[in-house]
Amino acid sequence: MQPRTKPSRRAVLSGASTPSICARTEVIAESGKSNAWNMYVHRFSDTLADFFIFMDADITLVGASSLRLLVDALIHNPDAKVSVDVILKDIAFKQHQSLTDRLSLAATELNQAGPAKLAGSLYCGRASVLREIWMPRGLLVEDGFLKAMVATQSFTSCENPHALIQVQGAAHTFEAVTSPRSVFKHEVRLLVGTWMNIVLFAHLRNIGSGRIKPVGALICEWNDKKPDWFPSLLANGHNHREFWLFTYNVITLPIRQALRLKLPQFLLKLPVALFRSAFTTAALVSASGLIRNRIYHW
Repeated sequence: MQPRTKPSRRAVLSGASTPSICARTEVIAESGKSNAWNMYVHRFSDTLADFFIFMDADITLVGASSLRLLVDALIHNPDAKVSVDVILKDIAFKQHQSLTDRLSLAATELNQAGPAKLAGSLYCGRASVLREIWMPRGLLVEDGFLKAMVATQSFTSCENPHALIQVQGAAHTFEAVTSPRSVFKHEVRLLVGTWMNIVLFAHLRNIGSGRIKPVGALICEWNDKKPDWFPSLLANGHNHREFWLFTYNVITLPIRQALRLKLPQFLLKLPVALFRSAFTTAALVSASGLIRNRIYHW
């Protein structure tokens, strides 16, 4: 859905008046979140919009001002391109948490260590920046691709840590996946999608010096004129050096995240990190089989 305001929207953001808001639903024939993202940004969105807000339908906003805070953060931080909130699992509010719940929450706490992360469930971006981006059709982890494009200015510079800003006053909750089978399936999907991004990033960097168009425009052209370009790129991706580096990174990531913590917290979180690494190793074996068999859809 696309909130629409009158051209005086800057006055609305400052609280000068009450906005007039309407919404509509678009039915898209082609499936896939990356395709829906392209359609929203480049076809359905208001051409006068300064900011885009993306959210999943199954989240719950915490407080009445989370969306406004995301927009305000970009207004007051000119270097930031995308703002994100704090993500909370619904199980964090349960009075009686199971062992699976506690492990899930501990893993989330580990993942939140370090710089701000972009999650597709809710974020706000500058329209001028996002309109320069197109996503490959069939990409699974579109938020990872978006973060890379924004942080590196479409692979034309080193990663800018200030391109993404987390707003502590804004938050949302989502229904956590807790059954072992569902968690495993979700992990496998994330691993396959992350691997897609790694292969894609390597390709975009390799053509960086010789391209005559921005990356976004190239992907738009490839999507239209070479619909099979992305599957073809992935076909031999498991033979690339980046694949083996990828496997090492994802297996050791929980331990490296734990090492960022202070000693008391590190000792407390180390068992969780070791369990997480073992779980990821098992999921990676399953993901590798899907990758080799070119199974990218669930």
